[in-house]
Amino acid sequence: MALEGMRRLARAGVVAVGAAIAGTAAPTHALVLDITSTEAGAADFVTGVTNPFVASVSDTQQLADGTTLSGAAVADVFAGHLGISSSSTGPSTGSGGDSYFTITFSISDAQPGDVLKAKMGLQGSFTPGSGATAQLLDLDNGAGLLMAISCNGYNDAHYGTSCVSGYQTGGPILGGTISLDIPLYGRDTLTLQGVLQGAFASAPYSLDFLNSADLTFTVPSGTSVTGNPGGSLIQGAVPEPGTAELLAAGLLGAGLVRTRGRRARDSRSGCDI
Repeated sequence: MALEGMRRLARAGVVAVGAAIAGTAAPTHALVLDITSTEAGAADFVTGVTNPFVASVSDTQQLADGTTLSGAAVADVFAGHLGISSSSTGPSTGSGGDSYFTITFSISDAQPGDVLKAKMGLQGSFTPGSGATAQLLDLDNGAGLLMAISCNGYNDAHYGTSCVSGYQTGGPILGGTISLDIPLYGRDTLTLQGVLQGAFASAPYSLDFLNSADLTFTVPSGTSVTGNPGGSLIQGAVPEPGTAELLAAGLLGAGLVRTRGRRARDSRSGCDI
């Protein structure tokens, strides 16, 4: 009798776990964001590529006058990462470079006050006369600039720090990190583009921002995000509809299989355990 009671408790425990997991599946918020498309692009002074999720290039070239040009660029939608590096050893020629990624959201059931929290950071190294700028653009609003960060020698001279950020309006913000709340209510779609571009005023020069520009988008609590490519770009999303239910069903199914298997063995052995 004691063993039978333990078996009943075990079965009840499996059901309780499944119910608890299934209970977490229902979002507390009606907002749904469907990621309908992504694109990553990277270009240096020789090569340019685009791909749905990750793009990267790297080239080095030796010129007739002995100048060495080097450039590299990367765009990673999964990580929300943009990077570039560029250098020239000669007095008159530069190599350039830029990277970008674009992400499009379809918006359903947004409520007043719903915002997408965008955060962008930039840091890197550069010689005098060069630098880089990262931007976040709203492509559904005439490629409108939402926010930007620039790191260059001008900032060192005028603000006492290499990186300065800012919005479309307003004064500069010291530092290489900036955040913005993007309203979602009243919109059916939202297409955002992160861009990183290098710049130089004269050669020789060197700039390295290959591992330093990052973007994240945090959704309102309880938001369902479908079509999420994964990675760290989208933060705060609940599992896609059905995921938790399937997991709960799997646990319950496993419990039933184990119970039936034991009953079959018990009937063959003639024992009641």
